Amino acid sequence: MTPPDTQPSPRIEDYRALLQQGRFDDALDQMRAELPSYPDHPYLNKLIGVAYLLSGRPGDSIAYFEKCTTLDATNAEARFDLAAAFEADGKLNRAAEALRDAIRIDNDYADAHNNLGLVLGKQGQLTEAAGHLRRAAAIKPDSAVFHSNFATLLKRQGAQAEAAEHFEEAIRLDPAFAQAYGNYGDMLQFQNRLEDVRALLDRAAPYCDPDDPGLLDLRAHLATDEKDFQTAAACLEKALEKDAAEDLKHRRFSLLGKAKDRLGDYDGAFRSFADANRYSAKLAARRNIEAARYADHVDALIAHMGKKSPAVSASAAVGERESPVFLVGFPRSGTTLLDTILRSHPDVSVMEEEPFVTDIRQSAGLIAPSSMVHNFSDAERVDLQKSYVGKVERKFGKRSSPILVDKFPLNLVEAGFIRSVFPDAKFILALRHPNDCVLSCFMQSFDLNDAMANFLDIGDAARLYDRSMTLWELYCDRLAIDCHAIKYEDVVADMRGAVEPLLGYLGLAWDDNVENYRQTALDRGHINTPSYNQVTQPMYSHAKGRWQRYEEQMRAVDGLLRPWIEKWGYD
Repeated sequence: MTPPDTQPSPRIEDYRALLQQGRFDDALDQMRAELPSYPDHPYLNKLIGVAYLLSGRPGDSIAYFEKCTTLDATNAEARFDLAAAFEADGKLNRAAEALRDAIRIDNDYADAHNNLGLVLGKQGQLTEAAGHLRRAAAIKPDSAVFHSNFATLLKRQGAQAEAAEHFEEAIRLDPAFAQAYGNYGDMLQFQNRLEDVRALLDRAAPYCDPDDPGLLDLRAHLATDEKDFQTAAACLEKALEKDAAEDLKHRRFSLLGKAKDRLGDYDGAFRSFADANRYSAKLAARRNIEAARYADHVDALIAHMGKKSPAVSASAAVGERESPVFLVGFPRSGTTLLDTILRSHPDVSVMEEEPFVTDIRQSAGLIAPSSMVHNFSDAERVDLQKSYVGKVERKFGKRSSPILVDKFPLNLVEAGFIRSVFPDAKFILALRHPNDCVLSCFMQSFDLNDAMANFLDIGDAARLYDRSMTLWELYCDRLAIDCHAIKYEDVVADMRGAVEPLLGYLGLAWDDNVENYRQTALDRGHINTPSYNQVTQPMYSHAKGRWQRYEEQMRAVDGLLRPWIEKWGYD
């Protein structure tokens, strides 16, 4: 963050020294006292901004960095500095805007491309992010950091082979780059390539501090996969002694909670999950993510459905194909397991976690509950159907299987809109014991959005379960939803006995390929949910009835969940 030398004020070097010593308040006192004599001095304004930024007050730094951009409209670095302040203050859109301005001034500004890619990655704009990170690595091919950042983004996109190439290049350029080893190993671990993870740790050993937090994280993940939970907990507790960004603390506490759960320390596990969620809540607040906003949306739909029975047409689906089948359920109800089982059938294709339904609704401006559950005209319905099919085909190509399953658990809340658009649609409702379902949501790491933020508190998670199922029951009662319910516990106990009737509901005969669902998951390589490790392992019952080990913590939400426990026959 050092701009080209400018005409310094007499004490610029003194201020630099104070900042290097970490004496931010002393530097600020002295610089602000001198600023009236040099109000348009770009470097003095910059250093004041830097002092505020380094002292953890990014909001106060913004005005000084903005002053630098007005003093020199062609200074790309001033916009780079401004972007850093916006990002630290949680204003990601404005950070991206400032970085784009910097790139417009200097298209070969590698650091700006790199940081823009990172900001866009935080916003989930992975395609554009990848373009800028690729550009940064091309401009500075000798930067291990740029190759590692690009590889980490490619990993998120599921492009593991290309990601591996850039991780390898980062390590070649800097054999002591512990973060590259850690992120590379995380990808290999996710692919269940445990021998490759061990080999990577061996490669890192001669160059890296064994207590580097990233390598401790990797050892903890490896130990978890090997069911050495004592070692995993020890590595994570040591890593947590180090200062780290909030997202890393969240990941460490989350994995520590899982280790303590398997060690039988249930009080400690619950505390670790609560700590993980506390750090996630801080990230959510900075990103303008609000759990209440989604909960209010569900309540508004309940109120609308409670007023009267909306008239919904039963006209045919678009084109010659049947409507998609919608696989819904509260998160952590076993939808990923069902997804993998169903896609093992040769006549079934499954789309995983694609928000096509919400996208077409919002694109059509259908926000109010009365516009979502509505007796659309034939023309309106066909337009919405075509919009949905268009999105599917742009992402996946023409439909090739007789049965297309759209798996998106919280389309549970969108079921009224789906029924309005696809009157002949079938639904699969995935069920699991409500206590296990809610507890698992509380214990799981999700990509944050308004809906998932409800799982950062056990009470909020239980309330969302209650409200979502209340809405579902209203849909079923008022709209005659065509649905087949299937319990996770039944699938685990007798897979064929539970799945064969489901296939019959879809008009399909049993196929022995369905029993090879684990190989289906391994062949896919990348699954966009937190359930990858579970579905690539044999059926297991460890998670069944887990809530009983947390009975004391679950007592606070029993009043919300008890009616559903009885409703679904779990009592």
